[in-house]
Amino acid sequence: MNHLGQSMKLTINNQITITGMDSGQLNKIIEDNRYPNPAIKEAKRMGRQYRHLPPYVYSYQQTEHGLIVPVGYLDELLKQYPDCNIDDRRYTKPAEIPTMDITLRDYQQRIFDNTIEHDQGIMQADTGAGKTILGLSVIAHRQQRTLILTHSKNLQQQWKDEIKNLMGIEAGIVGGGKWDEKNITIAMLQTLSKNPDKPLDYGLVLVDECHHIPSNTFYKVINRLSCKYRYGLTATPHRRDGLHALINRCLGPIIDSTTLEEVQAAGGVLPVTIATVHTGRGYNVKSWNDYLKAITHDEERNRLIITLAHKAASSVPTLIMVDRIEHAEQLSAMAGIEHTLIHGKLKNRPVLMESIRDNNLTIGTTGLLGEGLNITAWTTLILANPISSRVKLLQAIGRVMRTGNGKTGCYVADLVDSCGFGYSSYKKRLKIYREKKYTMVKRNYNQSSEVA
Repeated sequence: MNHLGQSMKLTINNQITITGMDSGQLNKIIEDNRYPNPAIKEAKRMGRQYRHLPPYVYSYQQTEHGLIVPVGYLDELLKQYPDCNIDDRRYTKPAEIPTMDITLRDYQQRIFDNTIEHDQGIMQADTGAGKTILGLSVIAHRQQRTLILTHSKNLQQQWKDEIKNLMGIEAGIVGGGKWDEKNITIAMLQTLSKNPDKPLDYGLVLVDECHHIPSNTFYKVINRLSCKYRYGLTATPHRRDGLHALINRCLGPIIDSTTLEEVQAAGGVLPVTIATVHTGRGYNVKSWNDYLKAITHDEERNRLIITLAHKAASSVPTLIMVDRIEHAEQLSAMAGIEHTLIHGKLKNRPVLMESIRDNNLTIGTTGLLGEGLNITAWTTLILANPISSRVKLLQAIGRVMRTGNGKTGCYVADLVDSCGFGYSSYKKRLKIYREKKYTMVKRNYNQSSEVA
């Protein structure tokens, strides 16, 4: 067997075409590009049927002559088969990109230096680490016509504002009815996916929040790009659906990452205190979905949430985060004080964003508030729904960790219910809290108003 791959040939374009493999190499590459179908795990969790679902998700295509795999898999291929033949057809698109007059923090400089040693890969930077500045620094260094991929309008607007502030230019926009391309273009992933025949003529692609984007949409779009440079930005290497390996296959491995301690030491984020609030509420339910329904309609538990919110919001900006729109609307009806309600079905988003800054209490859903909001005022987070996902939990806590507004610390009220689903999800969160070295305190139901 030819372990070094001397007869193997890689033709690199928007994807990698692999020919000249022996059977062992073929099977190994197929195995590397096959992942358990996350829909099965989700169906089991929600108590739904799953036997009709395919067992795997694939990032390869088998042809008569070989395999086609994503370009991000190149690093792994070269490690396994260093002597393979390479025909690299990726292209560059030199462009005039303004430089920035800024001084990077020590950890930012380290990540930047390591990143420009690679043509592709992922920069992992915690909340508050300055991912946007890192990304723009790489773009300015490469001097390539650049496509920045986002999946939310909030993120797109933030990038546009930062490019204007730091580089003094207007970025192109693709999405929201616009198709205006420039040397730096910020594109909505969904818009590109709906326009598969539009050429994407760029030398560099940068994917923001790359581990949070919809994997199917992302896979289709990224595999249309033949650019030499491709990078990702993320705060976490994990995905809720478990398909983080698929993102690495498309963008390359993690190049470098920050630690919470170094970002905190540099003043990028605040120390976190977790107040565990035992609700005393028990539920005789058989599925996660039934559990979520039960807590949504539990009036006594909802009163506890509002009590916590009143106490906290009397002194600091406070965020209640729930999973379901129905739950958010019930809490809004019970709030009894000025507040902002925000979820995916509401319109006039700019007005709502301004309202968040005016009111000390915000009630919103995890899907809408998880990422892409540049709001620094929130100091207390009330986790009114159990979260088992590492990604969603760290996203949620990230909403209150940001510095500014004279804040010296931030607080999270974590509600724990007296049932199997409540305890099991809390154990998962507790493991993350300990790993992150957050300060932990406990509050019983009758002490719960003290958490803020």
